[in-house]
Amino acid sequence: MNNQKIKQTEVIEIEGKKITAIPYTSFFSKFTGLMFSPKKNLLFEFSAPNKPIIHMFFVFYPIKIYYLDENKKILDNITAYPFHVYKTKYASKYILEIPI
Repeated sequence: MNNQKIKQTEVIEIEGKKITAIPYTSFFSKFTGLMFSPKKNLLFEFSAPNKPIIHMFFVFYPIKIYYLDENKKILDNITAYPFHVYKTKYASKYILEIPI
């Protein structure tokens, strides 16, 4: 049995506010994200900075997306709407999704 402790939530300061988010690190969890899900804050962590495409398929509410560097500083942010696809010009180590 693996006794490694799994981080349940992480607190991040964004624009002067403390945000509690659920860390998502696996490929499957990052792919599904908020699809068919109730509103919750998610923090996607990547092994190296990259420019992932964000899809909003089957996410039925708008969200704020923050693209973050290795120090969790904001590189870019957008408002994303259901059934759209988004790509950033910045390579991000983390992506924070906050339902609005």
